[in-house]
Amino acid sequence: MTPLQRVFIKCLSVLVGCLLILLWVSCYHKNVFEVSQEDFLPYAAVHNQQESLNEITFISGEMDGASEVSDMRTLLPEVRLAHLCSRTNTIDKNKMTSLKFTKLEFNSIKNDGTVIVKIHAYDRLNRRRTSGNDVIVVWAVEKNGGGRVAGEIIDNKNGSYTGIVKVFWEGPTSIRSKMASSIINTCLKMKAEKKFGNVVFAMQRGWGIRGTFKSKQWKELTPCGANPTLFGYNNICNFTALNDGMSWFCGEPKNKFLECSNIFSFGSEEFDTKWATQEEKIKNKGHGMIQSSVEVDIKHGADFTKTIPCKDIPPETTWHKINPSGLWYNDTWQTPYCEHVIMTKLEHYRKCLRGKTIVFLGDSTNRQYAEFIVQKILGINRKFLQNKVGVHGQYHNFKNKYTKDNITVIYLKHEMPYHNRGFTKSGIISIPNLLDNYATQNISDLVLLANYNSHYTAYPFSVYRDRQRALKEGYKRLSIANPKAKLFLKTPHLVIDDRHWFDPYRQLVNQQILRQEFADIRDKIVLLDTRTISVTHNIQLLHPVGQAMLSQIVQFFAYIC
Repeated sequence: MTPLQRVFIKCLSVLVGCLLILLWVSCYHKNVFEVSQEDFLPYAAVHNQQESLNEITFISGEMDGASEVSDMRTLLPEVRLAHLCSRTNTIDKNKMTSLKFTKLEFNSIKNDGTVIVKIHAYDRLNRRRTSGNDVIVVWAVEKNGGGRVAGEIIDNKNGSYTGIVKVFWEGPTSIRSKMASSIINTCLKMKAEKKFGNVVFAMQRGWGIRGTFKSKQWKELTPCGANPTLFGYNNICNFTALNDGMSWFCGEPKNKFLECSNIFSFGSEEFDTKWATQEEKIKNKGHGMIQSSVEVDIKHGADFTKTIPCKDIPPETTWHKINPSGLWYNDTWQTPYCEHVIMTKLEHYRKCLRGKTIVFLGDSTNRQYAEFIVQKILGINRKFLQNKVGVHGQYHNFKNKYTKDNITVIYLKHEMPYHNRGFTKSGIISIPNLLDNYATQNISDLVLLANYNSHYTAYPFSVYRDRQRALKEGYKRLSIANPKAKLFLKTPHLVIDDRHWFDPYRQLVNQQILRQEFADIRDKIVLLDTRTISVTHNIQLLHPVGQAMLSQIVQFFAYIC
């Protein structure tokens, strides 16, 4: 072999090696972004790259001539929102979408009961909006009955939105729409989070958690948070160990006679946000009903495709993006793709739950489920299950355990941040470690629903992602130790609140984070779609009531009974 041939073979070997490395990197990135592609582009083929508001794919906004980042869909949802807000004009509030001028118009109706409407957004000076990213919801109401069903919204990126509602009944029907949040207000919160560490600084009056430091002679309250950025405090007390390994920080007392070791309790109250200027604060609520509606006469409604009981469908099916995932019809919540085996009657639920231990871990929206079972099904006279401390002064109230008719119900709150008054520092157990506790108990017929949600939307998305990641690992361990346990998660539901930190856009980002983090164990966990229920009933409360709450309960039991 000549020297020239040896050089050629060596170069060829190097080239082949490089190609193999590139192929590996390509496959690696495909796997890394597989969830993103699945979750963020489910409608690309049928909607010509238009994106669904329900799936968080907003990437345009008030761009001021700036160019787009290439392939934005491969970025994490929180990164995409940060990029969008860095280029959104939040100073000129006249660019905000106006409820007065925005129009809802009929477009078409299909033979299967699908109604298509158009929403044309106008700003506060009655000018056509040329970009999207507001969170808008749409639903249908049966005029001669009680039927209600949520639709989906497609953001056309030009100031118009397409609403698609599948109606399951016949007769006169009203299509209604609401602006849930303005992208301008969402970005004001995003910028407040970046500058101050907490979105409440964008509110006219904030609400947050403060730590109480006490000695025999001195007392001082300082702001606390799940991230170490606490505006106005250079010195920070790290209470992550107290919080069972989950991030938790408070400002160090400025009184020289108090130290971090003097921490006494954590409690929520009004949060001083005076450091934010009025330009940095939300002035217009940016949400409300779109004044016009569309009236249609449905000749033939969509068909239900119920072929299997909901309790028997594989858990991963509940993670699929089925629109709608449910509807209110004939005075109850119904799931179009699976059968609710038992009627919505307390005695049927009571019979179904006998022998079961039902555990709820998380925030007060999970507590509502526990309260319903304790009060309505067990018939135990408890107005509500208090979040007060335990009998020995510990953080968790382990007395929130109720047993009757061979049914046991347990509720325990999650670790800090938990917005309520006067929680002790002692004995905090994180949800992942509570899951480990239940994994060791070998409960024969366990039903468990855990969540992290509303208490985390005031903080950076990294905090929420870390919590969901830890929660997933806890669920993994529990599913291995008790493979017959019925495990549940909930999506964030639609909450709008002018005083607190809730934001519908951030809720959608959190929903995508949840979907990403649990991608590899979706076959173990039933996902309850509570957002669709909120939209269906036009309920925006943190704690749903009436038919909206009943719908959540019926949906939950459909996968058990």
